[in-house]
Amino acid sequence: MHAARSITTLPSAASTVTPDAPPVHTPTVPGAPGDPIAGGVNWSLWDETNAVPAIVAAIDGARTVVDAEYFQITGAGKGASVTAALIRAARRGVEVNVIADLMSRVTPPFGSFDAFRRDLVAAGGHVHVTTVVDLPWSGPDAEGRAYVDHRKVVAIDGTAGFVGGMNLARMTDAYHDSMLQLAGVDAARLGVEELDRWRRVGGTVSAAHHDAVYGALGTAPLVPTDPKAMRIVVNAPEQQRTELTRTYVDAIRNAKQRIWISSPAYTSQGLIDELKAAVRRGVDVQFIAAGAPPAGLPLINWISQSHLASLIALGAHATIIP
Repeated sequence: MHAARSITTLPSAASTVTPDAPPVHTPTVPGAPGDPIAGGVNWSLWDETNAVPAIVAAIDGARTVVDAEYFQITGAGKGASVTAALIRAARRGVEVNVIADLMSRVTPPFGSFDAFRRDLVAAGGHVHVTTVVDLPWSGPDAEGRAYVDHRKVVAIDGTAGFVGGMNLARMTDAYHDSMLQLAGVDAARLGVEELDRWRRVGGTVSAAHHDAVYGALGTAPLVPTDPKAMRIVVNAPEQQRTELTRTYVDAIRNAKQRIWISSPAYTSQGLIDELKAAVRRGVDVQFIAAGAPPAGLPLINWISQSHLASLIALGAHATIIP
């Protein structure tokens, strides 16, 4: 089995909004209805009620390139408005590159991903599918293709980006997920990462794509030297990169007061062992978990409930959301 890969961002502690902190600049998306639920310099946090409209508005403002990568992206449910925006962007001449996992193709309603892919390619866009199964329609044989990818990322022109937990499929529309919007140099760094990811799955990087992303990065270093600056943190098995896993483990091991987690599933024995150690040393460990099986998979729910029960027995607390 191939290891999953993912991506996240680490905001600077100095830019985080707290109840006692004065208001800080919150970059919003022009044309997006509503406001983010929190924000700081170069970032805004959108919840499941308004993240999709914010992403759509940002795609509608794209000028050169949009890189989108999703574990599940379909033309149904919340995905309908995002896929329609991607097709609109391609029709007006924006370079649109989409990476989707095989799960997108088999996610109901069946055929919704294939219809989106057909329409996007007809409009001038590009699509590659990652899969551990060697199928002729999956795409070219490239180093990054044969891995399950759980990224949920949209990178636009090197000047805007979104990363978080929201899939774009009807079956996950009820999930309580969020997306972090990036601007400035942080969006440029995300754009560079997605450009490299596009190349690794066999995509062709155009001169316009390269110039837009690296032009936005300018003279800023790809990896910030300031330890308090936001960083793009990635797992990439084909590159032997486990930055994200190490970051989570280090954060849990060094926690002194609290660890609060929200996830639809808890299936990693290694992560549970680290959390048990945190509970035993007096850290306030709290979970938000899904009451219904994630994505209709009762086995995942059973494993999660078993892990949570063992943590609760040690003194952790769990909140179950229907």
